[in-house]
Amino acid sequence: MSSTNFVIPETSRFLHSDFEYEWPYFDHINPLLRFSFKDFLFTVLTLGQDYGVKLNERKEQFEEFMHKGDHELWPFISKEQYEQQLRKQPFLRGINSTKSN
Repeated sequence: MSSTNFVIPETSRFLHSDFEYEWPYFDHINPLLRFSFKDFLFTVLTLGQDYGVKLNERKEQFEEFMHKGDHELWPFISKEQYEQQLRKQPFLRGINSTKSN
């Protein structure tokens, strides 16, 4: 289900729902790529310990992200949310649904 064919319509469906986004933040970019000169200098002075701390924080964020919700149904956090929104079909009302007879 994680293909683009699923993600785009499900993201749109989620945005039209009343649900809050509940997934935890996870920065997937390596902390080394975000280092300023000060961060780099501090890492050198601490013999890499500062970088190790940043990597551990990133691993903890990733673990929290992986243990939260059903990843197959992202951006919905649970199957219940997904199924509830499936019952509301805001875009599939038919061609003649807005015309009055």
